[in-house]
Amino acid sequence: MRTIMFNDRHGLTAAVLSGRKTQTRRNIPREFSKLHIDIRDSWFVARYKIGEVVSIAQAYKDIATSDGTHGYYKIGERHYLQYELSGAGWNNKMFVKADLMPHHIYITDVRVERLQDISDEDCLKEGIEWLPDGAGLKPYAFYDTTIHIKNDKEEGYGWYVDFDTPREAYASLIDRLNGKGTWASNPIVWVYDFELVD
Repeated sequence: MRTIMFNDRHGLTAAVLSGRKTQTRRNIPREFSKLHIDIRDSWFVARYKIGEVVSIAQAYKDIATSDGTHGYYKIGERHYLQYELSGAGWNNKMFVKADLMPHHIYITDVRVERLQDISDEDCLKEGIEWLPDGAGLKPYAFYDTTIHIKNDKEEGYGWYVDFDTPREAYASLIDRLNGKGTWASNPIVWVYDFELVD
């Protein structure tokens, strides 16, 4: 089993776990995207396949709980000594083991398209939030945990970055995730549809 990572700064792991995010776009490596072939027929080089169950990567510190015994932690029904989890995977989900992850997605569809071909509906499946009237913000947004807010009512980090349309919001989000200019360059991407398993 393999893992898949979602961005925590913008709350995308939480969006997947809540069932709100059910789609993700991933860049096709340049060596494939530049081939002079019908790119629709190159789905077989996609990292994930239809029907595959994939672990959602989370840092051990976010999923491990103390089992009440000094030096032991519990993930699911399994117990581990603290040192077994205290390596790079404790803080960095890039280094975790897939079989220790408690949550999984099931890949339901894989296709290829240009980034800017995304529909408004798919922007919402990608995790863009629709905000109800009265929130004091534009209707479509994504979250940024690093934005510092300070006003009469609150001070802290984490705020919505809001837009008038789902596409504007997604264009800004993808530039934050993959680097400025990603949306404008309109790369060919894999589109993965998935369902949360657990």
